Amino acid sequence: MKIAILGSGAREHALAWRILSDLSEGYVTVIPGNDGMSLNERIRCVNWDGEIESLLESLKNLEIEFVIIGPEDLLSRGVADSIRSIGIDVLGPSKVASMIESSKEFSKEFMHEYNIPTANFHIIKDYFKGIEIIDSWKESSAPVVKASGLAKGKGVFVCESRDEAKESLYNLMRNDHYFLRDNTILIEERLIGREVSAFALFDGKSYKTIGNCFDYKRRDEGDLGPNTGGMGAICSDSLISEEIQLEINEKVFDRFLEGMKKRGIEYKGVLFAGIILTDQGVKVIEFNARFGDPETQALMPCLKGNLLENLHLCSRGEMSLASDLVIEGSCVHTVVASGGYPFTEGEKAQFNCQIPICNLLGRNSIFYAGVKFEDFSLVNTGGRVLGISSFGDDLETARSEAYLSIPLVTFKGSQWREDIGLS
Repeated sequence: MKIAILGSGAREHALAWRILSDLSEGYVTVIPGNDGMSLNERIRCVNWDGEIESLLESLKNLEIEFVIIGPEDLLSRGVADSIRSIGIDVLGPSKVASMIESSKEFSKEFMHEYNIPTANFHIIKDYFKGIEIIDSWKESSAPVVKASGLAKGKGVFVCESRDEAKESLYNLMRNDHYFLRDNTILIEERLIGREVSAFALFDGKSYKTIGNCFDYKRRDEGDLGPNTGGMGAICSDSLISEEIQLEINEKVFDRFLEGMKKRGIEYKGVLFAGIILTDQGVKVIEFNARFGDPETQALMPCLKGNLLENLHLCSRGEMSLASDLVIEGSCVHTVVASGGYPFTEGEKAQFNCQIPICNLLGRNSIFYAGVKFEDFSLVNTGGRVLGISSFGDDLETARSEAYLSIPLVTFKGSQWREDIGLS
């Protein structure tokens, strides 16, 4: 089977790496990919100008039979619909179905309608109404302010005071110089508890859970500093109890499937539920319509079974024919980012610095993201540059291996967290 993965980050690198283990021969095409993943002779990267028509033409020329879509922005553009329209199997929900991620307004209203537990919320489309709600906030904790649209993990502001919430609202709705703007904002209750990233495959008729991860969103140790797209993640076969998994299935995945069916939406793809374990039970923070980054880089080494078979049959609505997938062992994934990430204001970003290329020992893998070849060397291009995934029989072993490997791949200005997997 000729397979293509759409995307250019470490998530797509990890997916290609894992799928290759299910292929006895041949290669995986990644569009556009990056220069780091092309170091693997079985991964072929193909340039793409970003236009849907040229993508479809390329898929036909390459005789691709199955496509896996990585990034959320491609789903929100309806790329999955376009690929299906030319008769190629694709794992990724339709443009309408992917609104569960691309519009927090749509997602929250969906959760409310189908009794999926989540935080209390207000949908704001008028700036002054938002200020009024913040001023009359009754909760003990300050509100969380969120952009409704896609923001690459950077549109959520967990505020420590009403003044900070007002500042976030102003930046998102009124500040022309801010990095992000949105005309629809959510102001919601701050939930307290441990966050879990829960993954399941949906084929339009049924679903199959495929594992859980913990991720680390803040840039600095101790969950301090600004929110990022993710500085690391862990996966383990003992991450949550069977009781909690059953609660997630019943209150989240079952009700999600029921709601999609009642709305006449056939959801075919990955559902990533960001869940928080509260004293009142599981509650959904948000839904994502694809594999997570960096969670995928921790999930893939632990996922045993024929993943390719499951993903392909899922895309065809035939997942009941697929073999079982199970989580075994533990993995710690640690992100190495450029100086100045997730922004460069006030700090000098160290871009285009040479990255050591090495083969890690044992059960360790490097997954590349913000890299390119320059003068026959691999250099960083900013943001999250790469990550190391270390697999072990338990989290302690995996964590030890990860932090022994990081010094082998660091570069000028690189930064990472030292506490991934500690809590």
